[in-house]
Amino acid sequence: VKNIKDINAVLYQNGTDNEAKVDSVTGIFNKLGVNIEAERSKKVFMENALSHLEQVKLDQKRKKVLIEISDKLLNRNN
Repeated sequence: VKNIKDINAVLYQNGTDNEAKVDSVTGIFNKLGVNIEAERSKKVFMENALSHLEQVKLDQKRKKVLIEISDKLLNRNN
């Protein structure tokens, strides 16, 4: 409950620029380990997707393109 109050306090501060709000909420999430769990979930979903892609009857070159695009999307910074 305390963390929810902290997040709400940051989000509803008047006069605070959005970048500072994002930094504050990101800090709270990191403190709680949300980033670690998100990375873990991302890895599991990607492995599951690749497993399903292997079952699709499609030329390996085309699969490679799909894998490269998904990798870029999953590893972007913003």
